[in-house]
Amino acid sequence: MLIGADGSGRRLIDEAKPNAGDSSRHPVLPRWSADGTKVLYGERYWEGSGPLNIYDVATAAKQQVARDGGIILFHWALSGKAFLAGQGSYGDLYSDRAKLFEPGTDKPIALTDGPVESRPLAVSPDGHLGLLSLELVQWGRNTPGEPVGWPSLWTIDLTSRRLALLAMPDQSGPDWLLGGAPVAWSDDGTIYFGVVTPGPKTRLVGLKIK
Repeated sequence: MLIGADGSGRRLIDEAKPNAGDSSRHPVLPRWSADGTKVLYGERYWEGSGPLNIYDVATAAKQQVARDGGIILFHWALSGKAFLAGQGSYGDLYSDRAKLFEPGTDKPIALTDGPVESRPLAVSPDGHLGLLSLELVQWGRNTPGEPVGWPSLWTIDLTSRRLALLAMPDQSGPDWLLGGAPVAWSDDGTIYFGVVTPGPKTRLVGLKIK
């Protein structure tokens, strides 16, 4: 729902609805575009994640994107001309690949390859750099890919697709990156995120892009 700063002008964008069987559909995680003209939001079902939708504030038109579903994490990118998302094959359990989607096309660009799980954590304020968590994946005979080792942090230029290592984990801890926690990317190039240290204890870390 859109609501003015003074509480006026309420407008319903979408709402939860019953789906087939015992499932239901829930709109989740709305994200404003940088220019404030559009809202990107996802869909969740009991079975997992659905497609994404773009809502135009001026016209109230909705556009469905990433129709294959399985979208877990997503962020506006490239000045609102695309969005960075993690698309998984196993509901909400795995984000197999970080991909770049352009509205109006059904052929996303995979940003990583090889036996890695890549999670898109954030996009820079100017929309041209992405922050990815990369983790090696080992595949079993009858099981989906399972992460092994510790995740590392990388930046990726969303135009050239070039990756740059930002940080390696402190392997003394079981899970150094606080998975699922918000990541803040400030205008001065500092990225703030939570890490878990033995105990377990959580602390805030800031890394500045050079």
